[in-house]
Amino acid sequence: MQRPWNRPDYAVWSLSTVDESGKYNMNICTYVTAISMKPKQFCIAVYKGTKTHKNLDTSQHVVLQLLGEHHTDIIKMLGKKSGFDIDKIAKVHKKHPIITTQERAVLYDCLSYCLIDIDQVISTTGDHDLIVGTVRSYK
Repeated sequence: MQRPWNRPDYAVWSLSTVDESGKYNMNICTYVTAISMKPKQFCIAVYKGTKTHKNLDTSQHVVLQLLGEHHTDIIKMLGKKSGFDIDKIAKVHKKHPIITTQERAVLYDCLSYCLIDIDQVISTTGDHDLIVGTVRSYK
């Protein structure tokens, strides 16, 4: 029996952020859940010490993208490499087109995406902090 946090059939998401200089970054998020219907809200776990986590200091808006099976070729790079060390957007763009919408980078071929306004960042004692955010728009 697999541990519940290692089940392969859960949705895999990518969080797209931007830093203070306007440089985009993406990561992998597997701990994501909807927490409200009115307003539509998500809770997203973000690994501490990452470029994505650092970008939360200066960005009040993120893009949450739902990935599909056709994204398996970029999941390891988005999840195991650091945006501090490489330009993930340039590497991903070689395999999957990236567009910008509302000043945020989005995978053109993602299954869906939500532009999320960050309402709260909750520090935890674990290796992830939590973002609680409200969906501003989606496609």
